[in-house]
Amino acid sequence: MSHLLLITGDLATGKSTFAKLLSQNFSIPYFDKDSIKERLGDTIGFKNRAENLKLSQASFQFMKLCFLRFQEQNKDIILEANFRKSELTELKSLIRKEDSAYLFVLRGKETILYSRFQKRLKENRHPVHQINDFETLDGFKKYIYSQRYDDYPFPYIVIEADDFSYQKKEEYLNIVKDFFK
Repeated sequence: MSHLLLITGDLATGKSTFAKLLSQNFSIPYFDKDSIKERLGDTIGFKNRAENLKLSQASFQFMKLCFLRFQEQNKDIILEANFRKSELTELKSLIRKEDSAYLFVLRGKETILYSRFQKRLKENRHPVHQINDFETLDGFKKYIYSQRYDDYPFPYIVIEADDFSYQKKEEYLNIVKDFFK
């Protein structure tokens, strides 16, 4: 039976780094939306926010296809993105066995995340991440709140990600270890 571990949550919480660490620790392949979107952006290009959003949608479709292929082969997979509720619902509809998916939801204080997000933008972040509506803390908060919800379609745990110490906590590593048994 294949297992699907999903990592989602607020921007700048370390989702991609966490997915990579879990992938390395448990020898489970992972796919992160940012890497896919960057390659699509380099290949296809984009001129504005609307085209950038289409790259995000195409990235999700690719991740969905990867999950389906892994599921066909009974292989485990980790997917990381700031999934929209509709995307999680769509993934749930594709799962063969109810207890074969688990979700980590990363959240943090908006001021900390905004500062981290702004710092990343200044550190040669890929252009697909430069087009956003977050020029102010209020715009960032508005986006964060619009993406938070508490009725996830999978079993889940919310992890406080104001700092990155959660990435090495035995509690979370044990959840993953037990999940992939």
